[in-house]
Amino acid sequence: MHIEGEPVIAFCYIGRSGDENNVCFLTRENLFVRYKKRLTSFNNNSIKEITFEHKLLLFPMVTGGIMAPLSIHALLNSFMNPWLMLSTMIAGLFLMYIGWEGTSTMTVSTNVKDYYFFIKNITPNLISFADYANVFIADNEHGKKFYFLMKRSEWEQTKASGIFKQPQPLLLYNWSDMAGKSHPADQILLAIDPVEADINISFITHPNKDKLRPVISHNIPVEHIMEVKDQI
Repeated sequence: MHIEGEPVIAFCYIGRSGDENNVCFLTRENLFVRYKKRLTSFNNNSIKEITFEHKLLLFPMVTGGIMAPLSIHALLNSFMNPWLMLSTMIAGLFLMYIGWEGTSTMTVSTNVKDYYFFIKNITPNLISFADYANVFIADNEHGKKFYFLMKRSEWEQTKASGIFKQPQPLLLYNWSDMAGKSHPADQILLAIDPVEADINISFITHPNKDKLRPVISHNIPVEHIMEVKDQI
């Protein structure tokens, strides 16, 4: 998959699955956000982070805040048709409610300004995409890889066979999950780079159901698996 001539590392639908008019794409150089058919690009070097927020809608809140008290004042003083003023008051209160309820936003913070994309729901898919993109952008060398632990004895046997055989899905981790953490001496930290090796990474729902976790469920040639010597 390519976007604007660049190979896509990861992508995620902003709204419902399959909605090609609202999609995020991550490449080596840029983050592309297609929002309501309009494509916006952000150079990865200029992005601080991708976050999610809940924002109040100021326009309906302010408009309703003006309409409601004025209509109540007119209603109490019989300035105009009472039914019209009553309807205006209800409409104003409804606008204030909509503004107070607000909406969720995906925020792309750059060195220049913050860009807001209003979304209906913050899905686990979108959270996982943002987590991966943030790590990838902040630390390209480590962030683009996925990690897992394996017993050293089993790893030596695997290297001798030339194939990493995985009879059942193996849970992978992002660098942020593993960096700086110690592991048993009889285990080794290994990494795979799905971008360089063209390895198919699938995702399953995390037990707490608030995000997705990457897994591999097929055999991989050992030359695509790297031993991690440093844990920063």
